[in-house]
Amino acid sequence: MAGNQQLAAIKDRAAQIEKWISDWKETSALAESRLPLWRSVERLAHFAADLPEAADASREVEAVRTGRMLLDPGDPANAIRASLAGTLRSALNAANEAWASAHEAGARQLDESETWKKLEPAVRQEILDQVRFKAPPEEDLSSDDALIECLDRQPLSARRAEAAAVPNRVQQALVEAARKLEPEIQTVHIDRSTIRSEDELNEWLEGQAANIRKALKKGPVLLS
Repeated sequence: MAGNQQLAAIKDRAAQIEKWISDWKETSALAESRLPLWRSVERLAHFAADLPEAADASREVEAVRTGRMLLDPGDPANAIRASLAGTLRSALNAANEAWASAHEAGARQLDESETWKKLEPAVRQEILDQVRFKAPPEEDLSSDDALIECLDRQPLSARRAEAAAVPNRVQQALVEAARKLEPEIQTVHIDRSTIRSEDELNEWLEGQAANIRKALKKGPVLLS
């Protein structure tokens, strides 16, 4: 095709080309406007990966990703984000409540300890810091961005681990308290066994007593 003919053909298709350019710009602008929301959805999906109640929303995220549906007119990301955020907010509140409940129970156990009562407040705080005995933080969960920031700082698994660790940390605090009062004190751990008969009970008692007597020869003993 000669040059003049090519130019004529281009002019004939100018309107179509202009529409293609306009459509491309609109698509690009739409993708740019939806990308921040989609990134939030992916972060929420990451944090919710182990939650059974978020399984449907997680599958929807994968469907949008593999099906390249982000630019669909209905904007599926909004509904998915709302679902994931609601599920995660409930899970985070539940994890924090369990942690707070365990912390309150541990604090009561410490307050009821005669050993703990003998220590000065500053010494108690030093021990609490040492064993990492702490309550869950007060957090703002009012927005999805704030929710993501909270989970970035401490995911659900870490919050649940904090609650599970409270009894052991209380025991550590009591051991440290006893050592503050009696630096020579030793910790003797009581064996945990399944006992099925009186003979087994007597055997277990004799074993524990032998361990305690041996330790007593070196100084005071704290059982744990």
